[in-house]
Amino acid sequence: MQHRKRFFRFVTYQYALAVAVAILCVILAGQISVSSLGQTKSSLRVLIMGGGTSHDFAQNYQQIDSKVLGSAGDSVRYVDDWAQLAEGLKNTKVLIQASNQILPPEPAVRDAIMNFAHEGGGLLVVHAGLWYNWPTWPEYNRVLVGGGSRSHDKLGDFEVIVTHPEHPIMQGVPAKFLVHDELYHQEFDPSGSPVEVLATATSPLTGKTYPSVWVVNSGHGCIVCIAAGHGDKTHNDPTYMRLLTNAANWAAQSQ
Repeated sequence: MQHRKRFFRFVTYQYALAVAVAILCVILAGQISVSSLGQTKSSLRVLIMGGGTSHDFAQNYQQIDSKVLGSAGDSVRYVDDWAQLAEGLKNTKVLIQASNQILPPEPAVRDAIMNFAHEGGGLLVVHAGLWYNWPTWPEYNRVLVGGGSRSHDKLGDFEVIVTHPEHPIMQGVPAKFLVHDELYHQEFDPSGSPVEVLATATSPLTGKTYPSVWVVNSGHGCIVCIAAGHGDKTHNDPTYMRLLTNAANWAAQSQ
C-alpha cells in the first residue's frame, strides 16, 4: 500500500511538472512572437495629404500608396483637407505631401507644416507637391523642396538613373529603371535649402537632365522629394513601391 501511495505521488508530481513546463513554453513563445513582430513591423504613423487638380489622388495616393505602406506595417491615414492635416500632424511621424490644391493652406496650417519639418518630422514631397503651386507661400518651395517645377514632358516612358546607390533610400532600387510618368523640369533655387540628388532623368524634349529623387537639408527633420507619381502605372510599379517605402522609412528616422 505504501509503495502505491509513493507511486501515485510521483505520477502526480510528474504531471504537475509537465503542465508547468508546458505553460512556461506557451508564455515564452508568446513573448518571442511579440518581440519578433515588433522587429519586423515599423508601425510608422503616416499622413498622406492629397487633393487638387489633374491627378487621381483618391486612386493613387489614398488607395494604392496607403495599401503599400500599410502592408509594410505602417499606420496610414489619407486626408485632402488642410485643417485635417494640421490636426493629424500632432500624431504623425511622416507626412507625404502630394497636394496641388488651388488654395494654399491658411497661415496657421503653413506654420504647422513648417514646424513639423523643422522640429524633426519626416516629410515626403511627391510629384504635384513639387510644383510652384502657391505664389503667396514661397517658403514652401524654397525651404522644403529646394526649388520647384513649372513645366514637364508629356506623359510617357523615360529612364531614371540612380546616382547615389549607397543611400538607404535607393537600397533595392535598380541602377536604371523605366517609369511611365511626367518628367518634371525641376529647377533648384539658388537661395533654397541645400539638396543631395539621388537619381536623375534626361528629357528627350529639352535635352536637359533633371533631378528625380533628392533629399533636402532643412531643420532637424528628414525631407525626401520624389518627382514621379502621376498615375496608377507609376504607383503600381514595384520599383516605385520600393522607393516610396524606403523613403518613408528613412524619413521616419528623424524622430
